[in-house]
Parts: sequence; structure tokens; C-alpha cells
Amino acid sequence: MRRLLPPDKAVLETQISGVVYRQQKDGTIHADDHDYKALKKAGYTEPMAGGFAKAAGWVCLNCGFHGYFKLCGKCKSENTERGK
Repeated sequence: MRRLLPPDKAVLETQISGVVYRQQKDGTIHADDHDYKALKKAGYTEPMAGGFAKAAGWVCLNCGFHGYFKLCGKCKSENTERGK
């Protein structure tokens, strides 16, 4: 079973080949592998489990803390440089 997100929050269920896929409590639809392609064609997407920002951020030269703001979130120093 694969988890897919519906193309619109108003979509509560979808029927393919006589099988009804209903939206689960987490907002996803759990579909069989053989109906996966049809659902993708209909606009369903895979949920992304991100967690890493793609921004370089800033590095504090005093304490070495990596943050997303120029002001250090750990020691409040402004002695920072752009991360690489």
C-alpha cells in the first residue's frame, strides 16, 4: 500500500476498478500498487517528509552555532558569516 495526498482537500474518496479508496485520518489515501499510476494521473501526489532546509543560513564565528538568522540564536553575537 502506498500513501497519496488527494489533489483537493474536498476529495474524500475515489473509486478505481470497483475499489473505493477513502481518505484516512491523516489526510492520505492508502492505495494498492496496481492503482497507484491511475491515482497519480488523476492528480494525487506523494506526501513529502522533509525536514531539511535548503538555505545556507549563517554560522557564528564565536560559538560555531548554525542558524537561519544573522544574529546568533545561541550567544546573540552578530559575528556571523554566510554558511556554505
